[in-house]
Amino acid sequence: MHIHILAVGGIGMSGIARLLLQMGHTVSGTDISHNYIIDDLVRQGLVLEDLLEVVKNRKVSAVVRSSAISDDDPQLVLARDLGIPIYHRAEILQAIFKSTRIIGVTGAHGKTTSSALLAWVLHELGYQPSAYIGGVVKKINSNAWLGMGDFSVLELDESDGTFSLFNPEVMFIPYLELEHVDFYQDEAGMAEFFRNFILQRKETRFLFGLGSKLGKEFAGFDNVRFVEEGRYLPLRFDVGEDFSMRVEILDRREERILSQRLPLVGVHNVRNACGVLQVCDILGIKGEDALRAMASFPGVSRRMDVLLKGEITVVHDYAHHPTEIRTTLEAVRQVIGKRRMLVVFEPHRYSRFSAFWSEFMSALRYADAVLVTPIHSASEDPIPGISAERFALELNRGMSIPAYAMLSYDLDEVRAATRSGDCLVFLGAGKVYSLAKDFVKLQMVHHN
Repeated sequence: MHIHILAVGGIGMSGIARLLLQMGHTVSGTDISHNYIIDDLVRQGLVLEDLLEVVKNRKVSAVVRSSAISDDDPQLVLARDLGIPIYHRAEILQAIFKSTRIIGVTGAHGKTTSSALLAWVLHELGYQPSAYIGGVVKKINSNAWLGMGDFSVLELDESDGTFSLFNPEVMFIPYLELEHVDFYQDEAGMAEFFRNFILQRKETRFLFGLGSKLGKEFAGFDNVRFVEEGRYLPLRFDVGEDFSMRVEILDRREERILSQRLPLVGVHNVRNACGVLQVCDILGIKGEDALRAMASFPGVSRRMDVLLKGEITVVHDYAHHPTEIRTTLEAVRQVIGKRRMLVVFEPHRYSRFSAFWSEFMSALRYADAVLVTPIHSASEDPIPGISAERFALELNRGMSIPAYAMLSYDLDEVRAATRSGDCLVFLGAGKVYSLAKDFVKLQMVHHN
């Protein structure tokens, strides 16, 4: 089959492309921007071409879209006019993995690290899992692959509710709170959506992570459990300067303490690790074996990603919700102590920035100075009064944090704000990642 993928350079759509290529399908695709993911896909066999050009030369069996693609997108219009079947990426994912034992991971935060950690553990222990992850797992250098084993670990998207298409054996929800206000509107709407899904999946075993804000809404459901009540609980952790930590975890059933150094930092990652151990316990995997496998976890690109260590340290994280930002900066602060922390913050979506305005301010309190990039709109229309300039001004006045609104993603502005000994933290889901990488390249040139 020949399958054409829209926005193929995005992390979710690129995963679909990788899986289809591994299955032997012919895959073409387009994107409005070019990135390293597309380059990698082209090396694997992707035909980078507009749908209009593709249909001139061969029959296209299907077009794959995501919820981010508008209905009036020219390529979607063309596909409809030509009678080419159009599928949502979740429908394709469902078809690929329908005969496997699906371990789903969804929720507001912690999905990518938790799903990657779980896939890594199963991989290291010889289960040969398939996986679909919302980030590139280092060492494996992929966000999606087909394994020979029965298990598939799937990071399922809660942003548009499409996770409800799946029928997982286990569904791990590391943390659930209001997010994606463009889809759920409010907390009650989000809770109702998840409640209906849980009621419809009587055979699925749901596990909510430690401290999950909305998780307690589902206490009393027969198929819902909480890590707090489970076998593994965090006791303590000590953070090292190398962005790792020694964790001690209580095994309640065996009444003993498991200890391991993990290549992760932050209380949120201790909680994620305990959740993964709990999933492993459900699957019949020994906790000490799973924890030992976690020790070699290579990490995920763009998740607490240490791009440079030394006189100037550079960290990038995909964080774009106040809770994610707070936990990331709190973890970095534990590592760097009193070193100056300069945060380059990229607001993501006008709707999110508006809904959580004051929460974003509070989340940035760990920073010593903040640069605010232009708002990454993700195709949303601007909201009057919601701007990087106003946010920086209010950070200065309300939080007494030196803040400056950048007019563009300007490397010189970042350089001018940086001091010797700084730890720079680049936060965001959009162009700020490229800015972070460019800054590191510049530092390497100057250092050499």
